[in-house]
Amino acid sequence: MKIRLQKVLAEAGVASRRACDELIGEGLVKVNNQVVTTPGLGVNPEKDRITYKGKALKAEKKFYVMVNKPKGYICTNSDEKGRRRTIDIVSDIPARLYTVGRLDWDVEGLIILTNDGDFAYKLTHPKHHIPKTYVVKIKGAIESKHVAKIFSGIYVDGKKTQPAKAEILRSSRQLSHVRLTLFEGRKREIKRMFFQLGYRVYHIKRISIDGLKLGNLQPGRYRNLRDYEIKRLMRL
Repeated sequence: MKIRLQKVLAEAGVASRRACDELIGEGLVKVNNQVVTTPGLGVNPEKDRITYKGKALKAEKKFYVMVNKPKGYICTNSDEKGRRRTIDIVSDIPARLYTVGRLDWDVEGLIILTNDGDFAYKLTHPKHHIPKTYVVKIKGAIESKHVAKIFSGIYVDGKKTQPAKAEILRSSRQLSHVRLTLFEGRKREIKRMFFQLGYRVYHIKRISIDGLKLGNLQPGRYRNLRDYEIKRLMRL
């Protein structure tokens, strides 16, 4: 059975499927000792010899982990500035994991780490519109008319955001807590939305990814996803 080359690489834990496209284009992958630069090439992992940077691919045990990322941690695997990385929290897992999507360094909460590139691809591809829920703390009392604007979409840098769900959890003259569910993942979208409405964001915490809830997992801790959680996310 023929499978796309980038999918084989992703399933072997090399990188996400989109990142594997780039690695193939850079000439870092060989199939039967021949350099391949076409990501969509069909290969048979059981018969073809596939190498990345000269090393043969080996089947790797798949890990699916949820982390409560603390504020101040970054979501890249390498950092020249020596900052704390989310993958450092799971350093005892015997596999090269990477984050599924990103949370800004000053945002905390639920993020998934895995070495399954196909799983990561399905959860991050824009066409799937995976809902992600946050609790946002903002300065001052939020007005109901602004909540209505979030429901209908807000123009940020000339482009309208997708309609989102918003619920005021509590509000005072000093501080408001808003539960916000987004269906897209534009860069710094939450801060930019509230800035556009005239509010300063103090704190953001992601509490769920389409039914997968952070629960009482403490900051800086992780747990393996359960089989039913993995299967549910894979079906999305």
